[in-house]
Formats: sequence, structure tokens, C-alpha cells
Amino acid sequence: MVKYLKKGVFILGLDGLSPKILKNFVERGILPNFKKIMENGGFSKALPVIPAQTPENWATIATGAWPGTHGIAVWGRHEIGELVTMRRGEEAMSSNICRAEYIWEAASRQGLKSILLYFIGYPPTTENVIYIDWFYNPNKYYFEIASPTCYSNYIPENVRREVIERRKELFTLIELRRAEGWRNIPRSFSPPLEAEIVIHPNFRGKD
Repeated sequence: MVKYLKKGVFILGLDGLSPKILKNFVERGILPNFKKIMENGGFSKALPVIPAQTPENWATIATGAWPGTHGIAVWGRHEIGELVTMRRGEEAMSSNICRAEYIWEAASRQGLKSILLYFIGYPPTTENVIYIDWFYNPNKYYFEIASPTCYSNYIPENVRREVIERRKELFTLIELRRAEGWRNIPRSFSPPLEAEIVIHPNFRGKD
């Protein structure tokens, strides 16, 4: 008796990727794996919801509903009677404020299991879904201690203020100095340097 594997559906989403650029790279042979996916699956332009920002568009893809239905828009949701400043921005990707049914919830009702890799909709709303991390915010993973950071000893003057004040977690200015007190330093044509690196956690606490 021959046993057949069940067919599954694989959805790959890349935030902000231009279909025109992707198609161009595929035709030039730069992205052979994408070519296989497109030839064996489907590829199409998408009509973004308005405003065309990350949370509401991913919620629409995951639910098939417009922002007026799933309730997520402009990095959060505002309820009638709440303060104007309250918008639940930290929960923009979570299931806590989504009013529409996710596609994996519909699949679960049919006894199907879904695996979500770095996607929206956490915490789980069904037992038939496995989360491998959660798309919490661009450049941030929900369960990580600290985000990837660029350390540099130089920041151009025209962006220095913005980087230091608004992009502290993503770009950190360091001071290089002659290395002292190190053992087993490899031979080098230039003098070895050292710098103190500060790690900024994503949540409240000490550096």
C-alpha cells in the first residue's frame, strides 16, 4: 500500500519587498530558489490596505479582512472613549487586539496544524499552531534579550543627532583606544584597539 504525504501550504512573506525588483532578479538568475517557488506555486502583486504600513497589512494577509474589520491600523488600535494617546502600539502584531479570525484558526477548526516562523498573531489562540518566535516589531524578536546593533566609532554629522536620540538600540557610538592588558593578542601591522560595548535590552532594566 502506497502512503501519500499530505499536501501543505507554504507562505513566504517579506516585508517591503518590491515584486518588480524580485521578478527582475529571478529573470536574471540571481534568485534561483525564488524562481522554483514561483514556478511551482503562485506569484502576484498585492493590493495594500490603507494606510500602507506593516501591522495592518500583515493582519489583512493573515485574516483576509480589512482594517475596519480586524481593527488594527497605524501601529495599534484606538477604542472609542480611550485617551487619544492610547493606541496599543506595542501590541500591533499581537492577537490581543485583532478582531478577525486568523487563517490558522480556520485551519485549526478543520483539524489542521500550522507553524508560524517569525510572524504575527502571538499569543496563541488555538492549540493547533506552533510559534517559532514572533514578529513583535521590525528589527526586534519578541523573545530576544537585545536587538542586533551596529557599533561604530563614526556617525556622519547630518544624522548624528537623530541616531543618538532616536536609534539608540540600533546604532551605538563607541570610542576606540589602544588595547591594554590583553593576553595572546595576535600579531598585527596596526596597533590592536579595544572599545567598551554597551548592550541595550529590549525591555526595562539595566544596560
